[in-house]
Amino acid sequence: MSKKLIAERGLFRRRGSPYWCIRYADRNGRIHRKSTGTNSKRLAREILAKQKVRVAENRHLDVKRVPNTTFYELCDQYWKLDGKHKRMKGLSNMVEIWKKGFGNVPVKELDQQKIERFLTVRMEEKKLQPASRNRHLAHLSSMFNKGKEWRLVTDNPAAGIKPLRENGARTRFFSGRGRDSTATGSLQCALSPHSDHRPTYRNAERRDSKSKMA
Repeated sequence: MSKKLIAERGLFRRRGSPYWCIRYADRNGRIHRKSTGTNSKRLAREILAKQKVRVAENRHLDVKRVPNTTFYELCDQYWKLDGKHKRMKGLSNMVEIWKKGFGNVPVKELDQQKIERFLTVRMEEKKLQPASRNRHLAHLSSMFNKGKEWRLVTDNPAAGIKPLRENGARTRFFSGRGRDSTATGSLQCALSPHSDHRPTYRNAERRDSKSKMA
């Protein structure tokens, strides 16, 4: 067996993962396999070497510990500890959509590109409006932030994704009626297709016209 092959023993990558893993035996002969959390082979090689030294010194390895939380575990914890207490209909269904879209992968393997791909595919397949896409993004980001607080994850891969501009008819309606953002925001809420209320300014206009006629 060549020296190169011998030197590379103990390093491998799991299918579908960009990160190098190390494989080593402890002093009792038990085989351990762990992800290094890096896609650099050189760095993974150094981590493996340090691990072997620690085993030889009879010390337990604790190279930079990256949580091995799976996406399903994060979703379940988020729903149990936070999501189900929110006053929002449809959030439980949204969490199930995420599970189906990402699968039960280690959270550390999710990055911004994968989150954006999920949102894009979801919009195209279901013909979603930007507002629906933005809701998915907002709640996904909230879940990852909660995961950081609970030490289940180290990063929020959705943090750098910008929401889409919601250029619906309700926004265009106000394009020629002034620039007051506070008033516009309130009326846009009233004009939401998900709202049971109708814009109150129309009633006000009717009252004004009746008073003039009187």
